[in-house]
Amino acid sequence: MARHRLAASPSIPAQLLLALILTMFPFSASHAASPGGTTIPNATQIVDARGHVWKQSGGLFYNNGAAKTGPITHLLLYYKNTIYAVNTGNAWYRWTGSGWTGAAGNPEPPSASGAVTTPSGAALIDGSGVIWTVDANGLSYENGIADTGANITLLLYYNTGIYAKVTNGSWWEHINGGWTPIGGDPRLSQATPSQSGATIPPASQIVDGSGTVWTVVNGLSSENGTADGGANITLLLYYNGTIYANTTSYGWFSHGSGGWASISGDPRPPSETIFGFVNGITNNTGPYIIGGWACVLGNPSAISTDLYVGGPAGTGTFIGNYPDNAATGSAVASACNSTGTNYGFYITLAASTLQQYGGQPIYIYGHSADGQTTLLPASAALKVPFDTIRGFINGITNNSGPYVVGGWTCVLGNSNSISADLYIGGPVGTGTFIGNYPDNAATGSAVADACNSTGTNYGFYITLAASTLQEYGGQPIYIYGHSADGQTTLLPASAALSVPSSGALTRVSRNYISGWVCPSLGNPVSVYIFATNIGACSGTTSSYGGINLCYLSPSPTPNPYNPGYNVNPAVANISQPATASFCNGANDGFEFQVPPALLDGQDHQVYAFTSPAPSSQYLLPGAPITFNAKNIANGLNVWFAPATESPDYYTLFADLSDWNAARSQITAWNFSWNTLQGQGINTTFSGLNSLDAFRKLHSWDIAITATEAAVKPWDCSATGPALSETLSHITNMYNAGGTIDAVAYDEPLWAGIGAGNCGLTLSQTAVNTANNAKAIQASAATADAGFVPVIGDIEPYPSFSVSQLEQWVQALESNGFKPAFFQLDICVGCLAGWSPQQLAGANLTPDLQALASFFKAQGIPFGVIIWPGYDPLNSDAAYYSFSMSLANNVKAAIGLPDQTVFISWITRSTLSCDPSQQSCISSFYNNCNPATQNCLQLACTAADPSYCGLGSIPLNLPENNPALFPHTRLINDALTLLRN
Repeated sequence: MARHRLAASPSIPAQLLLALILTMFPFSASHAASPGGTTIPNATQIVDARGHVWKQSGGLFYNNGAAKTGPITHLLLYYKNTIYAVNTGNAWYRWTGSGWTGAAGNPEPPSASGAVTTPSGAALIDGSGVIWTVDANGLSYENGIADTGANITLLLYYNTGIYAKVTNGSWWEHINGGWTPIGGDPRLSQATPSQSGATIPPASQIVDGSGTVWTVVNGLSSENGTADGGANITLLLYYNGTIYANTTSYGWFSHGSGGWASISGDPRPPSETIFGFVNGITNNTGPYIIGGWACVLGNPSAISTDLYVGGPAGTGTFIGNYPDNAATGSAVASACNSTGTNYGFYITLAASTLQQYGGQPIYIYGHSADGQTTLLPASAALKVPFDTIRGFINGITNNSGPYVVGGWTCVLGNSNSISADLYIGGPVGTGTFIGNYPDNAATGSAVADACNSTGTNYGFYITLAASTLQEYGGQPIYIYGHSADGQTTLLPASAALSVPSSGALTRVSRNYISGWVCPSLGNPVSVYIFATNIGACSGTTSSYGGINLCYLSPSPTPNPYNPGYNVNPAVANISQPATASFCNGANDGFEFQVPPALLDGQDHQVYAFTSPAPSSQYLLPGAPITFNAKNIANGLNVWFAPATESPDYYTLFADLSDWNAARSQITAWNFSWNTLQGQGINTTFSGLNSLDAFRKLHSWDIAITATEAAVKPWDCSATGPALSETLSHITNMYNAGGTIDAVAYDEPLWAGIGAGNCGLTLSQTAVNTANNAKAIQASAATADAGFVPVIGDIEPYPSFSVSQLEQWVQALESNGFKPAFFQLDICVGCLAGWSPQQLAGANLTPDLQALASFFKAQGIPFGVIIWPGYDPLNSDAAYYSFSMSLANNVKAAIGLPDQTVFISWITRSTLSCDPSQQSCISSFYNNCNPATQNCLQLACTAADPSYCGLGSIPLNLPENNPALFPHTRLINDALTLLRN
């Protein structure tokens, strides 16, 4: 029941001017990303995948000059395009792009056994995930924290232990948090001697019979990491227990008694001595191939190789003899002591070999022209792959649900299903592993033919979790077929697809198309807006699923308060509290001012994509939204109009955490006439403007509505002050950066023929009200604002019967005004206290059912105002109890109305008012009983709150305290009741 004005209209307040604030975004130069595994320390900086530069200074770590850690963080790691940090408590964290979140530990695998580093060199990782570094002064660090190690020249990770060699040549082992001296290099006592005939190259090191580890770098030989004077070496040979070296121009040397001595030549016998090596098995999305080389020592002619599987010659299965005539380089020629250039072999493993011998060891023999054979090094260490993996990624779909990556993969000739591995941001080794997924969905005959099999279940459907979209939106997708024996193959179409950005198209109003998209790699995402049924498309046209789409051009008259939102593509970088938690607190909202092409009163399907080329991969959830400017009221299903004299009204726009749940359900915010007119007591238009309340409502996707006068006792014609004030409110709101999306008439029928005392007939009241509506829609104020608000009506019950209300609406329509909505103001106190003559047969349940049926047939949304029906009340608890009782009755009669309206203007009486006497009828009907008059006349006391005597029932916050009964709690509880 709306408050009725009794005084004449005051003058219109001056327009309020707002300054436009231009937000400057910092520019940063691009940098090449640091290699994976880079740490600070020892590196001086890390450049991440977004080009952000991380540095350490004064005990803190900085991202592009902004401190991002506290003093307890001692090390940063860059791994797989992600920044990690570890603190003094060895707790690990991961940088999300806007803040830190916990990580399970060091994501990088341990270093290989035998890995070493030197002062200022790369880091080592032990089996516990601890990162070890040595600074330029020879001091050792664990996860960036110095331990007691000093004078270190070499740090070694070997067989799960950490060892250090210091300047005096002694060795130490790190045990139980400290350094303990040991007898020498731990590798010497455990290393297995190399096979006689081993050479560098191709081997990277040789271990002789005494355990000494030999290496050659840039032609210089070293023993256990210490240079021994050997130089210009092209080949290092271990043969019959002795180390030999061939040099660039000085011939052969042997090593003995601690030094090098010249010898006459290659110590290996020249007659048919076969050498070679098996390099490994490769599969570049084709067949599996074994590669390597073999030669006869000193002979430039090519020989051949024999392949056995399952065992060596004599026990294994002979597969075939293959030529060794592929090109090889100088390193192989040197190992063969020859000038030959064609010693290589590439053996293609047939599909039948894979199917029959998968998993069995491989043995390869060099086979000379005179029939001699020698087993090549690395034989038996390799096994026949089980399979040849085939497959394809069909694409990414989103049928109004989660994004799904679909495709198929199989093992050639195998009817059994396998699985798929998903990596994002890069292939295996650089990308982030997301998960392994079964390939058991039904597939047809075409896939079976491609798999050379009768299998029918090779398909996969990988659902991309919301968290995956949030963190990796825009990054490329890599999918591998994964067979039962652990073989993997990258599927075609990998890297051509990208993770869709997490987000949604949430609303199309008369003013803005809005939604949200999580940033990609920390950068805001562009959103491309399209629509159907655009007569003369001034933008580009595209086809999507057989539908013609028009890329919407910006409005020629941008809103002066928000000119930045008149750009297509829209940029998702607006602060939007309701969705910030989806994107780890990042600014993720976007808005695009609705252009005139959508305001033609026709149906349009509005689409939003994260790519200029429309496809299902880039379609935002929630799209398309059907929009017709005439039907904007259909989306206004939950209205909220707090008591304007409540002391915490402004807090609703400052302390958002106290009403997140209620705010997420509200679609329309209603401002009372006196607030828009500048006559509010605790809440004023200027005060709301200073809080940027109207802009915030738009950012929350909440429409702005206004309760306005049409027929009133002070303007029965509805074309005088009532009209001029409404138009001034539209203009003032637009100048303040807001837009009045809907106008709700404040009971014009009650003013015309009821107790409002205009003395009009129903027909005359309908004519005047319709004229007011048409004048608003044709006014200069709406033309200047670039939109026309929808207009609906509020009327009281049981002041009018169902029949009268139906006649009223029909009379409005016959005069050219069809209400965009109708809201029923139920006076519960009247139903309880009026005489049978006054009620005239009113019965709430059947009357609600009849009205709901009537308005449904008329195509008009039907709303019910949820309020207690009594005025005054002495507590929020009383307001809550009476309102919930009404909500129960509404639910029992019609369920959830098209519009549920929460409005209050109830006076707070003194606490001393007897609660039993508060079941009184509103004074607006001039028939309050004596008890009511007593409550109204009792003065507030010192025991009452300072807002006693004002229209402050109920308070608004907080929503989640079970001991309190504020308006936001009522919204949550009443909607839960009605919806369930």
